[in-house]
Order: sequence, then structure tokens, then C-alpha cells
Amino acid sequence: MSLPAWFRHLPLPSSLKHVAGSAWMMVGRLFALGSIAAFGFAIFVGALSAIDSIFEGRDHWYAEGHLADLELRVAADDVANFPSFRDLASLADYRTRMVFPGTLDTATAQDAVHLLLITPAGDSKLPINAPTLMEGQLLSAGDRAGILIERNLASYHHIKLGDALKIKLGKETVSLMVRGVVQDPEFLLAPANPSLFVPSKGSLGVVYANPEVLRERFGFVAANSVLFRAKEGADIEALRQAILERAATRLNVDSSATRTEQFSYQFLEKDLGTFRIVVPVIVLVSALSAVFVTIFLFVQWIMHERQMLGVFMTLGHTRTRLSCSFGLMFLYLALGAVLGGLAGSVFVGQGFMQNFAESIGLPVPKLVLTPTYLMLGALGVLLVFTLAGAFAIRRVFLLSPRDAMRHAIALEHAPGAISNWLGRCLPTTWLRIALRNLLRSGKVSLVTIVAVALGFGMTSAFFISFSSFIGTSVNNVDKNTWDMTVDFVAPVWQENFDDIVRVEGVIDATPYTKSVAQASHNGKRLNLYIGGFDPAKPWHVATLVAGKNLSSSEPNGMLLEQSTALALGVGVGDTLMLEAQGRKREARIAGLFSGAMPGEARLPIDFHRELADLDARSTGSFIRVNGDMAEVAKRLTANPDVQQVLSKKQIASEILAASGQVTAILHLGAMVSIGIAGLFVFACLGYTVLQRKGDYQSLRLLGYGDGLIRAIIVVEVCLLGAAALVLAVPIGALTAAYLNDKLSEAWFHVDTIINLSDYVKTFIPSFVLLPFVAWPIARTVLREPLDVHLRSREIS
Repeated sequence: MSLPAWFRHLPLPSSLKHVAGSAWMMVGRLFALGSIAAFGFAIFVGALSAIDSIFEGRDHWYAEGHLADLELRVAADDVANFPSFRDLASLADYRTRMVFPGTLDTATAQDAVHLLLITPAGDSKLPINAPTLMEGQLLSAGDRAGILIERNLASYHHIKLGDALKIKLGKETVSLMVRGVVQDPEFLLAPANPSLFVPSKGSLGVVYANPEVLRERFGFVAANSVLFRAKEGADIEALRQAILERAATRLNVDSSATRTEQFSYQFLEKDLGTFRIVVPVIVLVSALSAVFVTIFLFVQWIMHERQMLGVFMTLGHTRTRLSCSFGLMFLYLALGAVLGGLAGSVFVGQGFMQNFAESIGLPVPKLVLTPTYLMLGALGVLLVFTLAGAFAIRRVFLLSPRDAMRHAIALEHAPGAISNWLGRCLPTTWLRIALRNLLRSGKVSLVTIVAVALGFGMTSAFFISFSSFIGTSVNNVDKNTWDMTVDFVAPVWQENFDDIVRVEGVIDATPYTKSVAQASHNGKRLNLYIGGFDPAKPWHVATLVAGKNLSSSEPNGMLLEQSTALALGVGVGDTLMLEAQGRKREARIAGLFSGAMPGEARLPIDFHRELADLDARSTGSFIRVNGDMAEVAKRLTANPDVQQVLSKKQIASEILAASGQVTAILHLGAMVSIGIAGLFVFACLGYTVLQRKGDYQSLRLLGYGDGLIRAIIVVEVCLLGAAALVLAVPIGALTAAYLNDKLSEAWFHVDTIINLSDYVKTFIPSFVLLPFVAWPIARTVLREPLDVHLRSREIS
């Protein structure tokens, strides 16, 4: 395969034409090299641009739905008793509403779905938290039989327009018909019930109704939530303080939250923060591997052309001109990698957004490639090729015409002592020659082994990290000494609690509580999702990263999720002011733990009950079982006060489902690394073997058959691959440990768990496919006529 005739007639320097022809002869390997760089570019630009697009989409949905700047939660009361806030200087408008809990039995849910029924209780002049209609129609005034449902309730439970839903509100059940499906800016994530022990996707639904649905229950228009919109440029914290002071005159204040303190906002920030750490790790590993392989191939390319470089030098071509010819080819390769990466970044970005949106219940935003990432990615590719090219081109300046011509006959290298020993010990010709070939070009073989090992090791690292993530999640659940969790529809008193757990098969039980409170420290405020547990029965184990566990000797002790502690600027031994149900209590941080959700906190159950005004009530229970757990779960769910019962296995599955977006990025990294590893093998092994093409042709001249030549090449490739697999074992383990450390910084702590199966699923398919890589290389060698080889020898 040679260059087209029209190219040879272009008015270009002969040295540039030769380099272009040399590149054309190895276009497959250069394409593999460019693809490695394009992969890294696509992951970097595509994934990080997708993250930016998701944030921009969130802000767009917030603006489109006019998300409130501040929400005040209070005890339910008659709207007539609410104070007026309109005279506050920095307030644009506000409105009241009622958020009422209920349950819904659906055909798709194993347990009842917890609902929030939202009814507007007061009008405002400006739209605040306005639902965006997606299907059907909005409610007309006075429609008592119709409701709107939030998009995730429709999606997760396949509820359609016109369906009649039987909703249980307290002890009453009402039948309401779905008029429309809406998207609310307040519920961008798949709603999950924070009162449940595991807030699994789809466990919380949101419906919207007219006030008349609840009027009969209360006898008046009730409200427990006030939404506020601030004037542009207003000080939100000053406005919050003024609102709290005004509300305290008439209302029992529960909590207040700005939009950045909402669970959905915090979860999205923490979730995407994971990818901001993991994606650069993927790019870094790919980039370092690309640099290594690029340097290797560029150096081999120039060394392969040493003889012709000597000819050009003899004819008067300067080293600078020859270097510029190679440099121009390197530049074209870099530009090709950037263009290929640009196309790949659209594919990667769109796939990332689609997967992420489906994982957490977001609408799919529009992908916009971030210009900064495009520029940095292009500069990165150019830098990789520049460094590799400079390292390779320096070999040109070290050559003299005489040095270049001395490299003409490869077979003149004398075998070493090891090669002679192998020649005496190994009986088969194909194995003896293959080993001697590798040892004679030991440095090239070693670099090839390292390059291929990087590809194999990187692939195994992502499989190890994926298994470690799953294994850590399962192990964290298995460490607990309870068998099941029971979540109640509503908080129950102690006598009701005893009745619920008094079923056949339950041998012991301990209650827990769940609620939301606010924490404040040095002017910073965050919502906390608190669990109250009995320190005397430490059945529920926390993965501590600092401090100690809850203790009966420290009744106001507290465990706090590590990223939440960082956001509040606190550590072990510090105190936080907690506020819930109009009560303020001081808690001392006893320890920090690793958790998957932002705002997680743990308190002694008595302290939590007192803070949340729960008296002696409980929201759920841990139980120990003796007998068939499925039968025990069935007996427990028969009680109308029980919402759901989960075993350890089910909880582990729910946690993994809730973390699906994280496992997806690890899968993506594994798939990308498989592609890169394949390119490594093709580019490095192909070049290493083909550089000895003259040796193989000489063997053919000596009478060796084509079958033996094929066997020698296959054995060489397999020996290089086997050595690379051995080196890939520590590379995979170290890379996985680094990846898990970075993942632990943004998510929960992930232990690196090395399983043989993670190596097996990478190494066995790789080794089986190696002969298929060797076969086309052998065809390339055998396809060249022997007279071409003889003519080249005569010239030399």
C-alpha cells in the first residue's frame, strides 16, 4: 500500500513525502494511537460538560418553575392565624400551602407508597413553585375530585391520566382522579421518603390538589408551609431572620430552608461532586498511558527509519528539516485525535446525561460542550503529542549518517549468553526463535510489556473498583446485627410498637426514629436527616472515620456524616445547635461517619425524641428474627401501621439502586479502558513484531515454512501478553486503590476488595484474543514477496 500518485507529484520536500509515505504504511497503528488520545479527550470533555449541563438544566428548571428562595415549615394551623409578611422590605411575595402525608397502594410497589398531598392555601401575586404541565390539564378552581401528580410518581408506578387513585389520609381514604402530570422545581430528584430507613426510589410520591380536599378534615383552610420570593439582590439570611421573628409571634416554627439547603440541591451537588473527582481520575490514567504509548511508538517509528534518515543526511538534508517533517506528521495526528475526540465527546456526554438522569429521576437536559473543557482537552492532546514527539525527535539529532547505516542489518546482532542457553535447552524451533527474538530486542520487549500491562491493568482496576463499591455496600449492611427493618406509616406510641413487633418469629426489637432538623454553626445552616438510635442496643453500625460511637453516658452526643461536617466547618468535639418543631437543643459531635447521603446524622433516641417532639413514639424498628424471614415479613406487613419491611439483602439492593449513577461511571470507565487496552495491544504488539519483519523474511529465505513463521509470531505475541498480564496485577490493584480513595472523598468510604474474578474477567478474554491479534500481523509479514526483501538487502 503506497501513497496516491497525486500526492507524490505535489511540490513538497522529499523528506516530508517520505515521512508521509512511512505514516501511510503504518496507518492502522497510527489510527490506534490517535484513538487512545481521542478516548481521553472524549471522556474529559463529554463527561465534565454533561455535569455542567445538568447543573445548568437544574438552574433552568428552578427559574422556569419560579422556585422559592426560602421555605418556612410550621405546625399546621388555620391560615387566618398566620401573620402577614408583606411589609418586609426585601420580600417580593409569599404564599401558604398545606403539605399533608398520605399513602397509596399501587400495583408496582411491594409496599405502600408514601405521599405528600400539597394544596395551595393562600394566593400570591407572583408565581412561586409553579408546576410545569407535561401531560393532561391543570386543575380548575373548585375541582374536588381531581389531582395532579409529579412526573416521578407517574414514571415509577406507571400511573396514567384518568386513573382513579385511592389515597389514605390518616384514617380516611379518598378517591381522586389524575387530571395531569407536572414537573415541580422543588422535586427534581426521584422523590424518596426521608422518614423511611432506606429512602428508596419511588417510595415517596407527590400529588397536588385543591384546598377543598383537606377542608373537611380540618374544618378550615390549613397550612404548614410558607414559600417566599425575595427581591433581586436581597440578603437571604437577613430576610430569613426577619421571617423567623415575625412567624414566632403566632406560629410554632419547625424549620426554614433556602433553596441551597434543600435535599435535592444538596444531593445533586454531592452526587455530581463524585463525578468531578472520578472522571479526572479516568482521564489522568488514560492520559498517562497515552503519553507512554505515544512516546514508545514515535521512538520506534523514527528508529525504524534510521536507514533512510542516514540516506537523507548523506544527500544534504539537515536534521532540522527531517525533524520538521516528523513534527508535521505528529501535528496532523494530534489534530485528528482532537477531531475524533470532539465527535466522541458528544456521544459520551449524551450517554452520561441519559444514564444519570434515569438513575436519579431528572429530566434529560440539553448537552452543551463547555468551551473551557474543549480548550483544555485540545491543549492536553497537543501537549501529549508534543512531549512524545520531542522525545522521539531528539533521536534524530543524536544520529549521524554512519550510525544510521550501521543499523541496516538486524540479524548481525550476536545472540547473548541467555539466548545461547535457551537455544540448547528448548527443543522446538518456533519457541526457541520466539524467545531469542524477544531477548535480542530486550528494551523494546520490556517497553511493550509495560505498555500492554497498563492497558490490562487499567481495565482490571475499574472492575475491582466496581466490585469494591458493591462489596463495601453489602459489607456495611452485613455488619449490622439486626435482620430486618420495619418502617411505620406514622410515628407510633410504645404500646402500639409492642403490638406490632409481637408476632411469631420476632425474638427481639429496638425502636428508631427519623426526622428532619436544622443545624447551625457560625452562621452556617443545613438541613439534617436525623436517625435516633438506642445506644444501649448498638445494632446499627456506623462506619466511623473519626471519634467514637454514640454512648448512653453522653446523652446529647451526635454522629455526623463527614461531608456535612466539612460543609458546616465542624469536627469531633465541636457543638451544633439543632432546631426542630420550634425547639433548640445543643449537640456535641462525638464522631464522624462515612455516609452516602448529604445531611445524615445520628442521635441517641431519647435526645432525638425530645428534640423532635416525638414523646415516646417511634418511626420504625430493627428486629431480630428466628425462622423464615419471608413469613415474618408477611406477618409484619399485615399490620396497617407498617409501611414496609426490608431484609438486609433487600436493603443492600436498594442502596445499590440508589447509587446506580456511581456504578454506571465505573462501568463506563471499564468499557473505555477495554477499548484503550485493545488499542494498546494492537499498536504496541503490532509494531514490536513488525519491526522484525526482515528477520522473518530471512528465515523464509533459509527454507522455514509459513506455518512456522506464523507460530513464531503467535508465540512472541503470547509471551509478551503473558508477561504483561503478570505486571498488570499490581498495576490494577494500585490503580483501583487510588480510584477508591478518590471515590471515598466524595461519596462514602469504599474499601478496596481484591477478587480473583475481577482479574479473570479481564485477563482470560484478553489472553484468548491475543492469537487473533497475532494472526493479521503474521499475514502482513507473509504477504510481502521475498524479492522485495532481497532488493532492500542489496540496497543496504
